[in-house]
Amino acid sequence: MSELVKSAEAFYFLFIVTCSKSSLLSLQIGSGQYTVVHEAKHRQSREIYAVKRVARTDLGPSDAVALQDEITALQMVSACPQINTLFDVFEEPDHTYLVLGCMRGGDLIERITQKHAYSEPEARIVAKQLLQGVEYCHNKRIANRNMKPENILLVSQYLF
Repeated sequence: MSELVKSAEAFYFLFIVTCSKSSLLSLQIGSGQYTVVHEAKHRQSREIYAVKRVARTDLGPSDAVALQDEITALQMVSACPQINTLFDVFEEPDHTYLVLGCMRGGDLIERITQKHAYSEPEARIVAKQLLQGVEYCHNKRIANRNMKPENILLVSQYLF
């Protein structure tokens, strides 16, 4: 899935999706103001991805620019192991779909709440990975102005 595909038809061809009355894709794993994130399985590789569906009809002009900036930034940092990989983007008239790695560990605020406390070695590992991701972005002249624990996704529920 290395080349950018600008067709929803290609999206449906590549991914197994389940239609239901309430959503286009099965298993909703997240949501935002203009977005819903679903899990999807690649038809050939059977790998699981997170597909972020953005309702472009709801976006104002500045939000539409922010979406394009997000796509561009994710493409620029795709080689960084601390940042979720953007594998592909599909567009249709009313929606844009971003195909991302599926992060199964929840977010950092959930983990902090579950653990109640981090040991110093655990906190050091988390802080180091965060700072490596931030450094990578800053070296690409990208700044994240919305970094907070609930926006930091974890790869696995079994890691720190």
